Parts: sequence; structure tokens; C-alpha cells
Amino acid sequence: AAQRLGEGEDFCKQVLYAYVDSIDFANLTFDQALRRFLTHFWLPGEAQKIDRMMEKFAERYCSQNEGVFANADTAYVLAYSLIMLNTDAHSSQIKKKMTQQEFVNMNRGINDSGDLPTPFLESLYQAITTNEIKIKEMMEHERRAAAASSDAARTSRSKLFNLESAIMVKESQELFKAKARKRAVYHSSRNVEHARPMFEACWCALLASWSTIMEERYDDDVPVELVALVMRGFANAVHIAAEFGMATERDAFVTMLAKYTYLDSGKTMGGRNIEAFKTILSLALTDGDHLGGAWAQVLKCLSEFQRLHMIGTGAKTDASIFFPAARAGANGAAGLPPPGAPGLVSPPSGRLTARQQSILIQPARVRNSSKDAEVEAVNSATMVDSVDVVAIDRIFSGSAQLNADAIVEFVTHLCAVSREELDAAGDPQVYSLQKIVEVAYYNMSRVRLVWARIWEVLSEFFAEVGQHPNLSIAMYAVDSLRQLATKFLEREELLNYQFQREFLKPFQDLMGAAKSVEVRDLILVCLGHMVQSRARSIRSGWSSLFGVLSLAAADPLSSVAKAGFDLARDTVREHFALIGDHHPEGVSCIAGYLRQRPHVDIALSAAHCLADYAKLLHAAADAVGGAGGGEPAPAGG
Repeated sequence: AAQRLGEGEDFCKQVLYAYVDSIDFANLTFDQALRRFLTHFWLPGEAQKIDRMMEKFAERYCSQNEGVFANADTAYVLAYSLIMLNTDAHSSQIKKKMTQQEFVNMNRGINDSGDLPTPFLESLYQAITTNEIKIKEMMEHERRAAAASSDAARTSRSKLFNLESAIMVKESQELFKAKARKRAVYHSSRNVEHARPMFEACWCALLASWSTIMEERYDDDVPVELVALVMRGFANAVHIAAEFGMATERDAFVTMLAKYTYLDSGKTMGGRNIEAFKTILSLALTDGDHLGGAWAQVLKCLSEFQRLHMIGTGAKTDASIFFPAARAGANGAAGLPPPGAPGLVSPPSGRLTARQQSILIQPARVRNSSKDAEVEAVNSATMVDSVDVVAIDRIFSGSAQLNADAIVEFVTHLCAVSREELDAAGDPQVYSLQKIVEVAYYNMSRVRLVWARIWEVLSEFFAEVGQHPNLSIAMYAVDSLRQLATKFLEREELLNYQFQREFLKPFQDLMGAAKSVEVRDLILVCLGHMVQSRARSIRSGWSSLFGVLSLAAADPLSSVAKAGFDLARDTVREHFALIGDHHPEGVSCIAGYLRQRPHVDIALSAAHCLADYAKLLHAAADAVGGAGGGEPAPAGG
């Protein structure tokens, strides 16, 4: 039944919500409530189905136990933490157990960016570690194991005797054979871990020997079979290193493979280089879960390939779109703008975050000669004829299949490559920025805990790129953020959650930091479109929306303040019943326009709007009183 209840169809979700609402969690401690909840379900195997169940559990618990947590997000995260702790504490497969302090540290900052009381977390740790949560699925497994054991105990003595006799005969045969093979010295290992020390001992020699085949002093008439064998060696070495978590060895092989593609070297590409690139594509598709930091080199190669592909197909380059003036003023035969030309961006000094500083990507080589242009023309033609672009598209669409840690690594390094593309002096690209939007679309349906980690990376990136000195790029980033937000608002948000608020927060950050009036205007336009098309889906998102409009009230430009006020007024008038618990923020937002002395006309209009708002609130209060309590139903459902 849980398999069906966990489905994403509306009917299944309605049944699930009604069923969970029938369970009473009132006045129960959090671990007691979780235990009661898990006795009602056979937990399904699919993560997204479990996610829907836990999401509803958190909402139900918070609605019946107000004041325990800041919002349902806290209960949702803590529920997953307790299930992880339960597995960690009571699984015989896990040797190093989580300590009480590690559990407390793991759950810091989850209570709406604040900490839960340490004694509260310690009591939960003790409750779980001393009394295992028996999930129905586990109890059934134990029952079957006990039944199987009982059946085995009833096996007849004669069968056991025959079985033991057969084993003794076989062992005797093996002993005779062993004596006959006195010269045998080969030892066969059945433990995969034995491969690790052998690989550690020989990987440097393997890398050096394979590299000699790929070095430029060899002519391109190297036998195809030999190149294929070398590429197979590289692929297997990366796979072994990745499987054993040997990051240094893995990154070394991938870095050398990237080097031998010649994508960014200024050298003419041959058959070996094409095969090296194809091997990188294959690794990205087969070993993506274990590439870790090597994704930086893989995604850099894809970026360089896209640039050459545009040259080879005669497509309009991103530089000609985003830097038309600079491209018009060609510099030499390469047609590049001079260094330091207006509109070009150099990496900002002293502004890198810890995450950005931890990602090191080899800077792109400066291309400034006619020879470079000729080589790239030849290489682009070679790549277009030899590489299947569908395989590249599958890397990005297949990101939805990466595990939780791998997708965060993937997105982090994709953002780093995009920063490098956008800051390239002379030949900027938005390829990776476009792929970031695609990857976000592909992964938006992930479990919310994983999506929150992805969005932590992406929100920082969009807030940064939205302030790009090149106005076209900044506005492109803001519009990309609008597309993602509109898509995200299609997902239902239950009561007491704050997912929407966090998702829309980059708009608020940008509104406060953007120096360009065009960007600030575009943010208001984007929010206006979202309110018009997704008002019925907005819940906690109203908080970020009113936050943006409050910043617009303080804008020194009357045009921005006027646009912000118009949106605030229309939102209150047209969607009053949908704003729900966020009316205090709406009132504060309108009052912000009332306090702006530089914009007298707007302040007067705000005074009238605030009076109308008060009437609406008073009417709503009367309606609640007349109905004998309870919340009024939103208009139109």
C-alpha cells in the first residue's frame, strides 16, 4: 500500500495526506511520534516516495505540536537524521558508530538557521541508540529470517550427513590436486581490497608508459589498436581509483586525459586526441558517481568542445552577442578585443567564497594570434566530424541519475566552469550557464534534502552572476533564475515549510546588491510574472516577495520605487486571500513606501493603499468571528 501511497499522482497524495492526518501525534516527543508513524507503513524502496511520506509526517507533527520547531523544515530534516542515526547505531555493517557530539553537530543550524537545544538533541540520540526504531520493513525481514532458520532446523539428519560427506570428499580431492601441482606459485584473491595496494604501487608507472604513446613526438600513424588499448587503460585506471576513493590517482589520470585532448593547447588535433576526448565522455557517463573533483576537468573539456563546435558549424558566438562592440573593434587577425576593453571582466579580487577557492581550474589559454585561429579552425572541423553531440547532452540529462554527493560536486564544478567562461577576456560564453539551468530542471524533482544542497550552490552562483559588470549577462542570469523559480513553484508546499522562501531568496539578495537599474527593474518584472502565473502555488515565497518589494521602496530611483509599489498594491488587492500568514510582512512592505519622503506621490498612494489593506484585514477578521473561529478559506479555493 505504501508503494501506491508514495506515488506523485494527485489522488495518491490526497489519500496519503488524509491517512497521515488520521494519526495522532499530539503531546508526543519527536522520537515517539516518529516511531508511531513508522508502525503504520511498509516503507517503499524509492527515495522520492519516502520523501513525500516524511514531508507529510513533519507537517502533521508541527501542526499538532506548535512551538517545538520553528517550522516544518526542521522536523523534516531531523526525522531523516534520526532514521540515519537508527541505521548507524543498530546496523552490524557499520563499524564506526556516530557519537553523540557528531549527531549534535550534524543538526546545527537546521531550526530556521538557528540551533535546536543541545539537551533536546542529546535526549533524541540516547532514545534512538538505546531503543532501536523497528521499521515495519525491518520487522518483516527479521520474521522471514526466523522462519527460514526454523525450516533449516527441521532438515533431516540424513541430508546433513550426506552434505557433510560430500564436502569432505571434495576437500580430499583438492588436497590431492594441490600436491600434484607443486610448481604452482600463483595466488588467486577473492577480496577486491587486495587490488588497492597493487594499484597504489604501479599507477605512476602505468600513467608514464601510457603517456609516452600520447606525447606529440609520436606521429599520428600510431596503430589504432595501440591507441584503443591505451584509452582502455586510462578508463580502467580511473574506474579503479574512483571505486577505491583514491582522489589523487583518479584526478591525475583524468587531468592527463584532458591534456591529451589538445582542446585548449593551440596544437592540431589528431586521432589520438579525439579518442582521448571520447574516453572522457565515456567516463562521465559510466563513472559519474565517483569522479568527484575530476568533474572540473571533464566539464572544462565540454566547454572547450562547445566553443570549437560553434566555430566548426558557423554558429554565432556568445562573444558576438554579449560583447558586440568589443568584437566589432577587432584586435589583430584573431578579431579579439584588446585587453582591458570596456565590458570585459577580470576575476574579482578578494571576493571568492570558500567554495570557489576550493575549486581550481586551469585558466584558459589566451588566444591572440592568427596561427591560433587557423589551428582552431582545423580542430573545430575535426571535432564536428568525429564527435557525437548526443553523448554530451546525455551527460547533462543523466545528471538526474547521479547520487546525492556526486550531483552536488557536478553542480559546484559546473558553476566554476561557468564563472571562467563568463570572465574570459575576449571570448566569453554562456554555454555552462545554459547547462546550469538545464541541470536544475532535470534535478528539481529530487528529494528535498538533496535539492537544498544543490540550491545552496546555485543560489550563490545566480546572486553573483546577476551582478556581472556586463549588463546582458547579468540580465540573462536573472531571467534564468525566473525560469527556474516559475518551474519550482509548480511543486506543492505544505504548511509550515520554507522551501519557497529559500528558493526565491536570490532575488532578494540581488535586489539589495545590484547596482544596475536595469537589473533591478527586471527583478520586479520577473516577480510580477510569477505572481500572475503562480499566485495560487505561493506559500512561504510571499516572504521573499515582500522582502524584494521592501527593498524597492528604499530605492533612490523613483522608477524602481514606483514599479515596486505598483506590484505590492496589485498583489494585496488581487491575491489578499492567498497571502495567508504573511499579511504582517505585506503591511510592513506597504508602510515602507509610506515612509519614503523623496517620492511624495508614491507615499500618498501608499497611504491610501494601507487604508484599503486595513479594511480588508478588518473584513477578514469579522468573517472569522462570524464563522465561529477557524481560518477563512482562500478565495477561489
